[in-house]
Amino acid sequence: MASLGELRRGRAPVVVSVGACAAFALAGCAVVGSGSGSRAADDGPAPSIAGEWTGLLTLDDASMSAELRVQQRGGALEGVLEARFEGGGSDLVATGDGRIRSDGVVFLTLSYDLRCAGRLELEGRRSSDGFVLDGTVSARDCTGGSEGSFSFRR
Repeated sequence: MASLGELRRGRAPVVVSVGACAAFALAGCAVVGSGSGSRAADDGPAPSIAGEWTGLLTLDDASMSAELRVQQRGGALEGVLEARFEGGGSDLVATGDGRIRSDGVVFLTLSYDLRCAGRLELEGRRSSDGFVLDGTVSARDCTGGSEGSFSFRR
């Protein structure tokens, strides 16, 4: 989704003449790979964030304690977020799915139904040691929209 900052990256075509290929073959050389050797964000295995996380969810300067449970298959995620409002009222329960890239960037889209149906979009990053997950969150429903952040720890 564009609102989650996902970018599509295309590669320019590589044109190699038949003569150049023949020269390499005759010289006994092999060409392995192309480009600078750098890896794209989606290359390699996705790091694990499966399990239970606890922390804070902040929307429009209102913080609430929250728990996030994640199941993971490769880079595919399924999540359940439960948040408790400080002043009482109904607790927020949101479920949905997302993905994690090999560089630890996480995208989750979770649906909820409090006064009306809504959606949370979380975009964050897993720390290199695997114990912290934090980033930004946006919420949209019939009452409007909110922006904020989240921070979870194992």
